[in-house]
Amino acid sequence: QQLYFANLYLSNSALYIAQKAQKSAELMQDDVHKSKVENLEMSPLYKMIQDNESYLKKHAFTITTSDGTRQCSKSKCQDIALSNLPDTLILNFSDQGNTLMFNGREEPLETDQIALFRHYFLYSNEANPVTKYQINNIFQTSGKTGVVPDNTYSQKVLRLRRKLAKVEAPTSLIENKRFKNQTAYFYYHALPYMIIHRTDDSFFLDNNDEE
Repeated sequence: QQLYFANLYLSNSALYIAQKAQKSAELMQDDVHKSKVENLEMSPLYKMIQDNESYLKKHAFTITTSDGTRQCSKSKCQDIALSNLPDTLILNFSDQGNTLMFNGREEPLETDQIALFRHYFLYSNEANPVTKYQINNIFQTSGKTGVVPDNTYSQKVLRLRRKLAKVEAPTSLIENKRFKNQTAYFYYHALPYMIIHRTDDSFFLDNNDEE
C-alpha cells in the first residue's frame, strides 16, 4: 500500500513537470510565427493529473479498526477524530503531533509510545501477548542495543498505562502474563480502537524480526 502511494505521488510529480513545460510553451506562442507552428493543444496529461490528485486526496489517510481498514480524505479523518466516538481509544498520527484520544480527552504521545499502542491494538491478545523480542526495534530506535532488560520493557508499558490514566481510560486494558518464559503484554480488547494515519506512512515495528 505504501509503495503504491509513493509511486503515485512520484508519477504525479512528473506529470506536474510536464504540465509546467506545456504552460511555458503556450506562453511562448505569442512570440512565434503562428502560421509556421501548429497550434498547441491542451495535453491529455492534465486529466490524468487531476484524476490522480483527486484519488490521492480521497485516500490520503487510513482508518483502521477491529472491523477493518478504509481510506478517506484528511478533512474526513479530522471530522472523525473530533467526533468524540464514545468509549473508543483513538490513536491519531498527525503532523501536529501524535495523540491518544478517549471520550473527548487528548494526551500527546512519543513516537515509540504510539507505535507500541498500535502494535498492541493490532497484533496482541491474551493468546498472543507481545514479548520484548517481538518489538526489539523500539529499543534500537531509543539508542539501546544488545539484550534489553525486562525492567526496560516494563517501564515502557508503565508509561503507556499512565497515558491511559491521563485520558481516564482503564489502565487494565494492557495486561501482562508469562509467555515462552518471558514477560509479555497484550491489549485486553475490552474497548474498541481506531487508528488514523497517512496512507503512505510506514511503521518500524511492522518490520521487526523476532529473535
